[in-house]
Amino acid sequence: MSQPFPGFIGPSYQLANRYAAIERTVNWYVVANEAPEEGKFHLGFEPSPGNQMFCFLPVPPPFNQPCRGLLELRGKAYGVNGTVVFSIDANGNYTNLGAVASDGKPVSMVANGNGQIFIASAGQGYVIAGSAVFPAGAGFLGAADSTFQDGYIIVVTPGTNQFQISGSQDVPLGDATLWDAGNVSAQAGQADLLVAARSSREYLRLFGQRRSQVLYDAGSGGIGAFPFQSYNETFIETGCGAQFSIADLGDSWVWIGQDARGVRACWRDGAFQPQRISTFAIEQIWEGYARIEDAVAFPYLWQGHLMYRITFPSAFKSSLGVFTAASWEYDATVSDLLKRHVWHERAYQTPLGYSVGRPELFHCYCYGLHLVGSGGADGNPGAIYQMGHLGTINQSPQLLLRWSNDGGNTWGNEQNIPLGLQGQYGALAYYNRCGYARDRVFWLRYAEETEWGNSPTGRTPLVRDRICPHLFNANRRTIYNRIQFELTHGIGSPDGAHPSPFLLGLVNAELDLTACAS
Repeated sequence: MSQPFPGFIGPSYQLANRYAAIERTVNWYVVANEAPEEGKFHLGFEPSPGNQMFCFLPVPPPFNQPCRGLLELRGKAYGVNGTVVFSIDANGNYTNLGAVASDGKPVSMVANGNGQIFIASAGQGYVIAGSAVFPAGAGFLGAADSTFQDGYIIVVTPGTNQFQISGSQDVPLGDATLWDAGNVSAQAGQADLLVAARSSREYLRLFGQRRSQVLYDAGSGGIGAFPFQSYNETFIETGCGAQFSIADLGDSWVWIGQDARGVRACWRDGAFQPQRISTFAIEQIWEGYARIEDAVAFPYLWQGHLMYRITFPSAFKSSLGVFTAASWEYDATVSDLLKRHVWHERAYQTPLGYSVGRPELFHCYCYGLHLVGSGGADGNPGAIYQMGHLGTINQSPQLLLRWSNDGGNTWGNEQNIPLGLQGQYGALAYYNRCGYARDRVFWLRYAEETEWGNSPTGRTPLVRDRICPHLFNANRRTIYNRIQFELTHGIGSPDGAHPSPFLLGLVNAELDLTACAS
């Protein structure tokens, strides 16, 4: 008799002790059913987006350097690739606006109310004004990070606990090229160095290495006429361990925290009281990464899900000294609905078959598209893609199923499960006679040759994995007569020879089991 597969749909949660928890969800995201009267499913999987080509790739020199930042301003996209600053129009045409210094790290880009864009790059400051790039003016003390509030560009002075605001005595507001060395404030409450400055909801957040402070604009009545003053002496005893992990979700900030107690937990703060949103499983995995301080994150909204994407470019170091990345996503929407923290993994498949972190490190929403810039993990440094589904999948799609009978330590051979052709909506995806075990773990895989990368004309596989939770019955043997999956039916082409516009989604699974006495 068939019964539901407990926990088949769920987030990634794999502990160091795999006998305790082994779940992995890669390139799927969890969908929660918001209609309680619909009893067919409560949770499902939808495919995470890949990359479509936005413009011809690779872009010609000097644009084919790793992307270091993207920004949308007044309906136009701007970016920095290596040392070159550019704009890109809706047709994918690049315009070289000038050059900046590069240290290989991300840039901080922020716009003011007059249509200027300030760029903090390699400790220096630059301003896009019109169609050209200018260095910050005399009196500028350098910038490790930047933000904008109330007409001021606000920058963290590198290697200090002070910040500087733009403007001169004659023009205090509105021009990002004007600076005065006297327009600074040292944070007496910060024994540690400042890492980043962020403005949101008319509060200025100064992130230190060990603690953070909240300020507000007091106007000309501020102490010593400096406009930004402490907000009720509000300090937050959590600093920032990765400057570019900070992302604004609209109602809250998310970042990799760091303080005197340690580092590598992820925090979300909507009311000056940070709450931990990483799980024990995530933190154990992150603890094994070679580095976390170079993590890069961005938020985006996809199919109603507010996502926080974070990539660790130097997560793993090979014996040859080569670093590979790892990427994760926090689904803030489903986490709020389910009252638990929902994370899944994102991965990119190289031509050699290696699974690495996602290549896109920077994001802006422009021209009605999610534009993302490649850091080079896909072989196309500086490429600008549009995030999404290419809309075609395999001609005769199949699920790949394998299982482990020792709790996930070793795995058997892959079994192919055909999904049927387009129009065969009654086709069932199942596998019979799966043997028996005392501790069974199923691994489901689906791959599509639908993602752009590594060449301007070719596509690479987008591989989706789900390692399901343990099936365990008091250390007694269980015979697995049949496993059946409920998914999008009829997703292949009508004749098996042409692409299909359908995407694969998983709703649930059923098991036909026979319990044994021993």
